[in-house]
Amino acid sequence: DKYYRALTPESKEKILFWEKTAATFEYFDLQCQDRRTASEIYHGFGNFYGLRYGLGGTQPENRDRSRFYLDLAIRYDPRNSGALNDRGFLALDLEDSPDYVKAKDCFEDSLHLDQEQQRARYNLAYIHHQRKEYASAIALLSEALGKKHWQRDLPARYRPSILYNRACAYAQLGDTESDAG
Repeated sequence: DKYYRALTPESKEKILFWEKTAATFEYFDLQCQDRRTASEIYHGFGNFYGLRYGLGGTQPENRDRSRFYLDLAIRYDPRNSGALNDRGFLALDLEDSPDYVKAKDCFEDSLHLDQEQQRARYNLAYIHHQRKEYASAIALLSEALGKKHWQRDLPARYRPSILYNRACAYAQLGDTESDAG
């Protein structure tokens, strides 16, 4: 939030320049390592436009650009778990109405690629919670607590949020069971 607001007009033009430059990747036969690099560049653009959407007055064109670049990042490197997580987050939290199917697919693909992350489990638990599948949400959040990183190399830093959401799921499960009994 603070970073985006602090961008100078020159910095914004540089971003636009690099965005147009990255578009030339389509004309080259990129090798494996180059495809991963291109994927990370597109992933960065996807996050940039997602932030602009979230912080800049929710202009639909920024959300659409974010979706475009995250999908492109995944196309260039289907093993980019960060892009998968961010695409899932966009489907879950930034679309006009949540696309639970797309979000779930992205988070499951990310989790398949990186079994030691908390982030995909956390977001899958949210989906289960929304569907009133509280026991599944609790199981995913409990698993997340035992993992060492949030996503790839980022340290496990959301323990309080995971614990809070697990407590909420336990409370909802308790209410559901007491209503049934």
